[in-house]
Amino acid sequence: MTTEADKTTEVLTESQYRQYLIRTLEIAEAELGSDIPVSTLLIMLKLNGKGATPMTQVTKSSGLSPAGASRTVSTLAGFAKANRREIKKPYVTMVDDEVDRRYKMIHFTDYGRQFVDRMLSVVY
Repeated sequence: MTTEADKTTEVLTESQYRQYLIRTLEIAEAELGSDIPVSTLLIMLKLNGKGATPMTQVTKSSGLSPAGASRTVSTLAGFAKANRREIKKPYVTMVDDEVDRRYKMIHFTDYGRQFVDRMLSVVY
């Protein structure tokens, strides 16, 4: 399935894409702090529009190790500190899979969805 982020990159020139990335990072920096890892943004953009996503899929699509993806999602969920400061509102929630509790499902919160929408709005 093609996400909004994928569609966006398909219609931009290389120069427009660079400007889009820079503006997206500026929005993320203002929200999350100056040392925001690109992996965090990548995970948020990959989750966009997918509804509940298994943690294993987040790991696979982000290219991070399972531990790295878990740390990033935990930070977005507010369980860990981002850049040495607390996240006031969680961007995602993690819940046990209904079929197999060993697996975690990742959902955007309304706040997280609004944040991604702001990042994606820079091209429109």
